[in-house]
Amino acid sequence: MLGSYMHSNAANIVYLKYMSGMERTYTFDVEPSMIVQQLKRYIREKTGDDNDSFQKMSLLFNGNVIDDDNKTLQYYDIKEKTLLELHDSSGNLGDIGCLGMKFADVSTSDALKRCIWSKKESHWRKAARGLCLEGICNNSECNAFKQQLIISIGYKKFDVVNDAGETTVICPECEQYVEPNICGFNNCW
Repeated sequence: MLGSYMHSNAANIVYLKYMSGMERTYTFDVEPSMIVQQLKRYIREKTGDDNDSFQKMSLLFNGNVIDDDNKTLQYYDIKEKTLLELHDSSGNLGDIGCLGMKFADVSTSDALKRCIWSKKESHWRKAARGLCLEGICNNSECNAFKQQLIISIGYKKFDVVNDAGETTVICPECEQYVEPNICGFNNCW
């Protein structure tokens, strides 16, 4: 954190690391008197998130959730060149990151869920053996548009946070990036 708010009308730059699917970093010009709600509106406009999905996000600074939208950035001691993080707190991605892990405890069979396979599913719902991720295709020109689909990763080392990208997590129908929201395992004995 370089610099501080000496003048209340001086513009400053803060950075936002967007931790949803593929990690992205955005830059914002802010003022110390700006309230958190206004910054969140700028973030939503820049990231293209709708209000419903954005409500499931948590804005963090130094590992602490910024939860009072009516406080100023100065109140939270957000200074120039501060790095903020925006995390999905809905649990869709297992709550990966500094908000804590929420994966199933597979040390006992109580946490495991067996599913019967359907013989009538679309090909984008077919799972290969090994790790499988699920997500919803957002390509309006795809036959699987707005459908929950399965991305088969297989039996290999795969970091859900760092390896999920535009070449690894793609729709089986249109081959466009899909943000994973569930992971599962098929025939992993």
